[in-house]
Amino acid sequence: MKEKVLDMCMDAGRLGAAIFAVSLASSILIFHVWNEYQITHLGYEISRVTNEHRELVEENRKLSIEVAVQGRTERMAEVARTRFGLEPVSPDQIRPIQLESNPSKPMVHAALDPR
Repeated sequence: MKEKVLDMCMDAGRLGAAIFAVSLASSILIFHVWNEYQITHLGYEISRVTNEHRELVEENRKLSIEVAVQGRTERMAEVARTRFGLEPVSPDQIRPIQLESNPSKPMVHAALDPR
């Protein structure tokens, strides 16, 4: 009887070792799959953030150009008002010029037109 109990303990020990080995292998495989998933997920996240960064850099470039142009036109308008005494054109000051199809007559610039 003692031998049967001893054999059962040995069998239980072998079974326990086999279960431990299978559990360890399964745990390692599950960890590997989870790790690969995380790497893939982070790759997509990096791609998204990189595209967002590119868009923001492009928008910043466009806004910088707009600020430079806006600043120049405002400065030009200020200089035109203060230094040269110019004011914005009113609609009654605008006169359309019609081009004549007569090539023998020289063209006259709008500023030199005596009308």
